[in-house]
Amino acid sequence: MSPEYHFLVTFTFFTVILIFLYFKYDCDATVKISNLDDPRIDSKPVWLCPKKNNRFSRITNLYNKKKSHQSMGILDKWSLTHSTHGVAIFILLVAINNYKKTLLLFYLTLATEILWEIFENTPYIINKYRRSQVAMYRDYIGDSVANMVSDTIFTLFGLIIAWYLPFRMNIVFLIFLEILTYVTMGDNLIINIYVLFIKPFMSHIFNII
Repeated sequence: MSPEYHFLVTFTFFTVILIFLYFKYDCDATVKISNLDDPRIDSKPVWLCPKKNNRFSRITNLYNKKKSHQSMGILDKWSLTHSTHGVAIFILLVAINNYKKTLLLFYLTLATEILWEIFENTPYIINKYRRSQVAMYRDYIGDSVANMVSDTIFTLFGLIIAWYLPFRMNIVFLIFLEILTYVTMGDNLIINIYVLFIKPFMSHIFNII
């Protein structure tokens, strides 16, 4: 089967999940993920409605500027950064695979993103964001379930583009996305890696020294 068939089936799969979440769960539905006595983190919304008890507002208000609703729908200012994830993970795997593109790498990229979405929404990572002293992360409470699915779809978009580009063009495309997301929203993949992993590691090293 052609790569296009796999792309279409994968996109359809995640779209069906969103449709299921839309019709199955009410505006106030939540999923319990921890017991830290912090209701903002312990319970994760399935798909928050921008207008209370108005399920259709999930569609009519795809992008909501209200701070408490960021990362609660299927489109937010971080959506594009997940396309960057798709490109970055894929070209890394291609490089490891002797610069050969395979459908296995396609699915490994998606699997890596799904695992990251789960890990990113654990109390451990949520609190690392909140303690990072970066203003935009200070009030981060994680994503809704629907947002996690849509983030994976945006990863898929970036991954599909990366599939058709030559390796060197993918490097250029990745740099372009990193600059674009930094200029438009002050955040990108490099900043996330620095805040979550490099900065804490360096702080730990210097404290030991």
